[in-house]
Amino acid sequence: DEALHLADYQASFFLDKIEDGQLQPFEQQINITPPIASGKSIQVLLVLHTPQSLADGQEKEFEVRAVSLYNPAATYVAKAKLVATAPVVRGSLTTTRERMKPADELGYTVSYSNQGSALVQKGRLSLSFAPDLMYMSATPAPADVNLATNSVIWNIGDLKPGDARNVKAVFRAKENTPSSTVLHATAEFEDLLLNSTINFNAVSTEMEQVATLQVKSQWHDHATVPGDTLYVPYIITNTGNGPDSFALTATGHEAGTVTIYDDPNRDQFHQSDEAVIAKTPILLPGESYGVLVEVKV
Repeated sequence: DEALHLADYQASFFLDKIEDGQLQPFEQQINITPPIASGKSIQVLLVLHTPQSLADGQEKEFEVRAVSLYNPAATYVAKAKLVATAPVVRGSLTTTRERMKPADELGYTVSYSNQGSALVQKGRLSLSFAPDLMYMSATPAPADVNLATNSVIWNIGDLKPGDARNVKAVFRAKENTPSSTVLHATAEFEDLLLNSTINFNAVSTEMEQVATLQVKSQWHDHATVPGDTLYVPYIITNTGNGPDSFALTATGHEAGTVTIYDDPNRDQFHQSDEAVIAKTPILLPGESYGVLVEVKV
């Protein structure tokens, strides 16, 4: 017996001793049949190993040829066709936000389905998230949340043909996430039995800028008399998540009695080269700037 054009399928024949159509451990591989008496027959099994590249529904036509060793002219050819059945997993990843602010919550949904004709017997789904996010919860409960790799993993188990499911996860943006940071997320499905991976689409969310500041006075009480000029030092800190500049005004005083100077060396004394300012220079997140408020009593 000979199988033609099936090198990729590791074709082999076995003698089906008990003729049950199933390969048994005690049934041996053969390339030549044992002698067959006239009018008698035996049953053999053709065993094929389908390659992983074979797509669901793909057809492979082949021939099985039996040739007599006594008379090579006595030949019989049987035509056959193999139709592949395989799982075909398709999926998508969506997000609840395209833009967000620090401390906002963000949700991801991974929807997936088996569009093939065979069962997924052992599947695993993983969602990879940005390090600027904190994991909050997921539905259904995941098998693992790996903070070292920033991934959430679900064991899917069986997925029948036509089955469609989804998983959801909720995160919160960290307080110190810089503005314009792009938070990327991806999802993939692994068929652990077939050792194959399907990557779904990626999604992204941009972090918006939030303007906040802190102003601290370094003033200590002093006794004054009319005509005195006082210099009150302040430290202005950008506590937002992006570069920012802050306008400076003084209210509640008569015009001309209050002037604001920069104090770059923060010595709390006014020097002649320290200019009058109406706003701070651009400060990076966490950066501070010193000013002196001149008050004429």
